[in-house]
This record gives sequence, C-alpha cells and structure tokens, in this order.
Amino acid sequence: YQRRVRGSRIVKITIVRAENLVASDRNGKSDPYVKITIPYTKGHCLFRTTTKKKTLNCTWDESFILRENEKSNYIIRSHGLKFKVYDEDRWKDDKIGEKVIFIFDEEWLRKKGIFKGEEKVIRLQLKKVPHGDLYVCLLYTSDAADDL
Repeated sequence: YQRRVRGSRIVKITIVRAENLVASDRNGKSDPYVKITIPYTKGHCLFRTTTKKKTLNCTWDESFILRENEKSNYIIRSHGLKFKVYDEDRWKDDKIGEKVIFIFDEEWLRKKGIFKGEEKVIRLQLKKVPHGDLYVCLLYTSDAADDL
C-alpha cells in the first residue's frame, strides 16, 4: 500500500522491445526477459516481463505504473532504476545487458526531451555487453492517473 501524496508524479513505464541482443544459448539465440530493479536494494524487483523464446530481437509492449512517493523519490532519485536483460535458462539465468536511468531527475528528463503528458520512447544502449538495445516508453502524469 502506497500513501497517495497530492501532486506526486506517476510514470507509466512500457518495455517496448529489444534489438541486437547478445546470443547466450548454444543455438545462437537467447530467451530474453527484462527486470526493473532499484540499485543497492539487493535486487528488489519492481517489474518483470514475460520471457520471449529463441530470439535476439523481440517485442514485449508490457507496462507497469510507478508512483513517486517520499521513499521512492529519495531512493530512485539517488540511484535510478536499473533495467536488466536476462537470458532465461533452466538452471541459472545469464545477464545479457543492463542500463540505469534516472526517471525522477529533472535534468535527465529535459535532456531526453521527456515532458509531462507526452509519451516518449527512448533507446537504452545496454552496458556490460558488446551490443544490444532496449526501447522503453515513458509517460508522466500527475496524481490523477485515470487516463493511464
């Protein structure tokens, strides 16, 4: 349960698609899924997509709503949100890229051309891998989120 803070921002985050992911399986493909976590919180997972089988380019179009509140405001402003792409395997999933973004940082939002009430798809170049891109759509609104 999150207490509603009047005037707080709400962001709809949609994991749109991934392109040119790293092949992690013997068949030259991966079985990718995305986790959104908060860094430095022992991997606390806010959201996880479904797994797409045997692909390096896939579409999810899966969304979740994140409400800014006093606690998330401090933690996410300080550390951002981490988007981690994994290859699902039977025994242990392999990480095939990650990227941290600062969704409540005003300067970061301005640089990306993200404005309240407008959907914006951004490309996240995955780190810690030779290649791979994740496309994410962000939509910011105020407290009344009936239109999300």
